[in-house]
Amino acid sequence: MAAGKILVYGGKGALGSTCISFLTAQKYWVGSIDLSHNEVANANVILERDATILEQESQILKELDSFLGSEKLDAVICVAGGWAGGSSSSDVK
Repeated sequence: MAAGKILVYGGKGALGSTCISFLTAQKYWVGSIDLSHNEVANANVILERDATILEQESQILKELDSFLGSEKLDAVICVAGGWAGGSSSSDVK
């Protein structure tokens, strides 16, 4: 039995993949939302790069319903986005 159900938005990136690996090792059911498949996740929602935000929302809700049914998530973790580099002490021009 799963310890809980967690959704990771950005589940294929470096931080998201690490979160999913850790959480699945702790016996959580983990879903991933990203542009690519995460092999470790229990379920994946693969978004189209060119889809509008409303199209993405519709797809996410539909696919989550098929994965979860009437069950609820215990947490949603958002780690989507990229690291731009640099330092907080750098001068911005």
